[in-house]
Amino acid sequence: MTARLSAEWLDSKEINALFGLFAEAGHQLLLVGGCVRDALLGRPARDIDLATDASPKDTIDLACSKDWQIATAGFCFGTVEVLVRTRNFSITTFRKDILTDGRRPVVEFGTRLEEDARRRDFAINAIYADLDGNLHDPVDGLGDIARRVVKFIGCPDQRIREDYLRAIRMFRIGAMLSPLGFEIDPGGQRAVRRCDAEGLRRLSGFRVRNELELILSERLPAKTLEAMLSAGVLDVLMEGARVDRMTELERLEVETGIQPEFLRRLALLGGPEVSGNLELTRSEALRLKLLDAQWRTPASIDSIAYRHGAGVAVSVALLRSAIAGVAVPSSLFDRCEHAARQRFPVRASDLQPERSGRQLGNALDALESKWIESAFSASRKELLERLEGG
Repeated sequence: MTARLSAEWLDSKEINALFGLFAEAGHQLLLVGGCVRDALLGRPARDIDLATDASPKDTIDLACSKDWQIATAGFCFGTVEVLVRTRNFSITTFRKDILTDGRRPVVEFGTRLEEDARRRDFAINAIYADLDGNLHDPVDGLGDIARRVVKFIGCPDQRIREDYLRAIRMFRIGAMLSPLGFEIDPGGQRAVRRCDAEGLRRLSGFRVRNELELILSERLPAKTLEAMLSAGVLDVLMEGARVDRMTELERLEVETGIQPEFLRRLALLGGPEVSGNLELTRSEALRLKLLDAQWRTPASIDSIAYRHGAGVAVSVALLRSAIAGVAVPSSLFDRCEHAARQRFPVRASDLQPERSGRQLGNALDALESKWIESAFSASRKELLERLEGG
């Protein structure tokens, strides 16, 4: 295992400006968490988190001295979001938990990296790095990376009681790193099975939704979902969720080259019936309801693509195939794209004044259905002739 961190983003002007500012003020600043872990594993960094011995107020003052934008939603927990040019950084003061209720900790700020590390969740997330790439590893996160294991720091039961979201995050990180050969520590899995279901139920639907989205957006989440079901976690979060068809959906997505989609996978688990505790956005809830309704209808894929768009139709086709255990229609994506681009050639004015009101609407609906059945090939003239002849 390398003793130094190497990543392209480590040389960015924004990173250097941030480290330089804190160093000039006499404060320690270190990269920590997923960005360090992922860089060590050759993965791209999604978010860049940093830890510092500067107080939250000092962090704000330093950022303001450069006219950088800040966000302070996590101020009471020691976190300040700082926007340097176009790049966002999450900077958290070294801290330790004084009191926790499984959701919101009461923290005490400190200046010691070792205390900050011990209150984190997993050892692979508690590796720190300075601007030169030098690593600080107080809880043997490097050892766990070498062993390819996702393991809680210290007592797993205590870590989970501090924040029950960690029971879900354990599976999420396991799913994310499983393609690299990582496995979840058996002790952590046993602790999750022992954890208080009420603690999981008290978690905010928004936090749970975010973790589940990350799990369901992984290429191959089926084994993770099965493990969550076996541990008793999934039924608490989404009672009645079905995971038995996920492997088939994964296979179909890989075969067709279609990217995973959170709401498509959620629809397969049970859709609105099992997702009531998740805080979905209004648009997400509407799309999930649409997917759930459309895969159950007898409507053709062409009709769904025409009426609801190619993306919905592709997802519906995948859901139907996964549930029925059949192959995906050939040239699915091209077919859906073609159908979504079509424009019905008949207008209401073509049927007036002979028809009006409900009669007009029924006639238009009938012609539109015939047009769809013709694979959008029937012309305006042909459709009107059919109407007159019918």
